[in-house]
Amino acid sequence: MLQIGLEQEYIARIGNFLISNSLFTAGIVTLVLIACACIAWTKLNDGNPFGKSKAQQVAEAIFEPLWNFVRGVLENEKAAAAVFPFIATFFVFILVANAIEILPG
Repeated sequence: MLQIGLEQEYIARIGNFLISNSLFTAGIVTLVLIACACIAWTKLNDGNPFGKSKAQQVAEAIFEPLWNFVRGVLENEKAAAAVFPFIATFFVFILVANAIEILPG
């Protein structure tokens, strides 16, 4: 029987620990998301009385439809509030990881 398999590509080694290209990309995505969260955190708490900042508008554009979706599927506000952080984290991580894969380099 014919079997098709893909082997991981290793790009670095630290001692006995091998770093694959997918682990490297996941680390880059994590750093990008942490940087964006820190920047958005400073922009969201600026107390601008004349409207929402661009960072807040982007955050609301991403998370509000996702919140409405999770709340609609679970039909329970308390359960939705409990699982929303996990679902939103996975959603944003996968979204950014796929976007970064498109970039050249």
